[in-house]
Amino acid sequence: MQRFITGARTWATGTRKLQVYIVPDLTRDTALHDLVTRTRSVVRPDFSHCLAEVPDEWLHATVRAVAGIPSADISTAQRAAFTSALTDRLAAVPAFTSTAGPPMATMTSVLIDVDGDHRGGPWKALDSAVKAAIADVFGGAASAMDPSPAHVTIGYGVADEDSGRIQSALRKQVRPARARLSVDEVHVVDVEQDATASTYRWETVARIPLGAGAAVA
Repeated sequence: MQRFITGARTWATGTRKLQVYIVPDLTRDTALHDLVTRTRSVVRPDFSHCLAEVPDEWLHATVRAVAGIPSADISTAQRAAFTSALTDRLAAVPAFTSTAGPPMATMTSVLIDVDGDHRGGPWKALDSAVKAAIADVFGGAASAMDPSPAHVTIGYGVADEDSGRIQSALRKQVRPARARLSVDEVHVVDVEQDATASTYRWETVARIPLGAGAAVA
């Protein structure tokens, strides 16, 4: 395990970024909440020194970010245009469920993997629609950065540790290791990075449903 927010991942002080998230509804997907809770219970006793835990309110799966443009440079009119473009593009993407899990330790985080982002999968269709909406409003360069495989981060690395030890504990102790993640809307969010606390927080700009429906600002 190594520190997550370092080098190219460190944002300039005061920078905020416009991103598109899936924010899990843990009151609906209660098995996912249980999986998150059990994952935390495994890593806390022996690995809290090397992980900054993500509280429930900041759990998310990133779909895409508006790349290369700080949110301070995005006007109110552009935000409204982006919401409209996303609403149009996502109207053709049906709501779906993915399987979340198993939890795993990477070199810089503990996360819960999310399936469905393979070619022809529902997450791929969602990503393609969001990418197109970003390009519609901000140009192709703003949509050019491909996201990492779908996941929900449980903790960001803050110190050196053997990720293999964490992975071994997760694989042995977090059973069952999968749960449902319902995906029926995206959140457009204005994100800030807290490098000191190794976490991310945001303000919601809009919530946009998959399938035909009205956006919520």
